[in-house]
Amino acid sequence: MINNFLINIKCKENWDKKSSYIFLDKYFFISILLGTINILFEFFINFFSFSEINKIYIQVFHIAVFFLIPSYLIFKSIKKSFFLFLIIFFIIIPLYYFIQKEIISGYYSSFFIFTWIFFVYFFKNEKNTLKNIFLGKKDWIKKSFLGLVAGIVFCIHILMVVWISNNKNIFTINYEYEKIFTHFFLEISFSLIGMEFLLRYLLFLRPIKKNGLGFLSATFLSNIFSLGIFLININLTKNLAFIVATSFYTLMQGVTSCYIAYKTKSILPSILFGLVISVFLFILFFN
Repeated sequence: MINNFLINIKCKENWDKKSSYIFLDKYFFISILLGTINILFEFFINFFSFSEINKIYIQVFHIAVFFLIPSYLIFKSIKKSFFLFLIIFFIIIPLYYFIQKEIISGYYSSFFIFTWIFFVYFFKNEKNTLKNIFLGKKDWIKKSFLGLVAGIVFCIHILMVVWISNNKNIFTINYEYEKIFTHFFLEISFSLIGMEFLLRYLLFLRPIKKNGLGFLSATFLSNIFSLGIFLININLTKNLAFIVATSFYTLMQGVTSCYIAYKTKSILPSILFGLVISVFLFILFFN
């Protein structure tokens, strides 16, 4: 039944007003710059800073990279973009700091969801733009289902590999539910949304539609930055085996996300796809 459902999803290939030649505008170079700065900053924090609040620095920077400049591309107003940045900052960072310092429980991270109230307020006049970016033309329920199913299948594969190679029984792990709770709400509040907007829209869908790049070249561009983000994570590059595994599965996830985004003309499925995988990997490896 599920197979028939997935097979019958109609994915039209008509790109409205797609450029017939390669044209690299300023927004293309801004997107490249954002991806590069993000990698360089995280590399510096991970390898040259030994502060206990590294994660907090990274979240502050993510808010800037994922929302300050990208929102300007939508609003065309630096004041409005900066105001949105400040609001997200004051919702996320103080609360995240107290959680990291174990001053308050990780369950308070559910208040991160208040960012959505301000997303709705700030973007209420940009409905058509957001619909084209996140939802595409139609069938958002099918697209959501596709993203969730793809994420579950991906996680089952990883689980089987881990189980066979390490004989690791996930049912005997002592789960720290507060950390899982915090990670989940951090992802859905801004982190994963912002990352997918950068990697799958600004560095993939937009270059195809506006800059005339083909699917393969845009996929390569998006995944170069996606791979860079994960390869500078100390936890994922402990030894050669970790580096190979990280590279392989990051590329698998990245190419799949690009393919889903290309077929659906939307980044909603890739957001849900990434959310399922991110939470699963956190539970399995970083919990």
